[in-house]
Amino acid sequence: MKLKSYCKFCNSENSISSRGILTRKDLQKKVGNEITSECRSCKRIYTIHINRVFAKESKTAFFAGILIGSSIVAFGVFVRGSSALSFYWASLVGACVMSAGFFANLNSNSRSFNKLFICDCIPCLLTSVNHLS
Repeated sequence: MKLKSYCKFCNSENSISSRGILTRKDLQKKVGNEITSECRSCKRIYTIHINRVFAKESKTAFFAGILIGSSIVAFGVFVRGSSALSFYWASLVGACVMSAGFFANLNSNSRSFNKLFICDCIPCLLTSVNHLS
């Protein structure tokens, strides 16, 4: 998962350090409610609220699964030995590795990060206190 934000001045996409951050609450604990960042395009410094930060899925697990699974299937096709059973198992394992990479991409943390927003306004704080009592 990669955290991104848009520059207020030139509207270009910038990356934010996301080491150890899985939710917006984690981001709030690490940096507070506001993030100050420098735009990589226009080199201006801008401040944004953490609700303006969004997560993008990393495609690393997906492509690694496709690459490893395809190589296992290719191994089963070209070096299958004397039996069709080894071809069957290599194809099965390759398909499982490819689907694991696909499902790792579907079940990413970016969806949950983008669904949760932080509200720090007075009415929301009063409402959450009323729900606690």
